Amino acid sequence: MKKRAPFREGKVHIMAQRCPTCIFRPGNLMDLEPGRVADMVREAKRRDSAIICHETLGGYKALCRGFFDKHYTTPLQIADRLGYIEFVSNTSLPAAAASRPRPPRRRRGGSGSPAGS
Repeated sequence: MKKRAPFREGKVHIMAQRCPTCIFRPGNLMDLEPGRVADMVREAKRRDSAIICHETLGGYKALCRGFFDKHYTTPLQIADRLGYIEFVSNTSLPAAAASRPRPPRRRRGGSGSPAGS
């Protein structure tokens, strides 16, 4: 079984760019409770950890680029200085991470069959 954590194959995988709905972009693009991002950051820093990019939660994980840019924690600094950081995009991650689960298609009509059938 392949390891899907952000640290794998001797590298810390970090998103190359902020995703379109990054929690560190202006506004509340993820409709989070007020103060939720601050709580997540506080907990990650308390644990000398990081925040996983929500776009990679379903497969091979990578760290949030917004977190990396704003909160360069000691472990991230060490990994960076030792050359252990690999910047990735959803297209460079294995297919499991790039394809987030999609909700089932809604069926139209009263018969329970897709429209046009």
